[in-house]
Amino acid sequence: QKRAAEIKRESQSKKAEEMKMKKDAQMKKKAEVKAMKARQKNMTESEKMNVEVQRIKKRVEEINGNIETFH
Repeated sequence: QKRAAEIKRESQSKKAEEMKMKKDAQMKKKAEVKAMKARQKNMTESEKMNVEVQRIKKRVEEINGNIETFH
């Protein structure tokens, strides 16, 4: 019984640790998104367009890579 109780406690502590790590990751991602929005708010129109162009280029390259993979 002692061993079973010990295993149960270890399992619970592992679950608690995983939940804490998950929550920390969510908080970090949320902070990154907030910071990105703040940066975008302060950008000029040309900077915003450059960011959009880079995003589109990245997506086009990704699609081209997929096309090459499937042919």
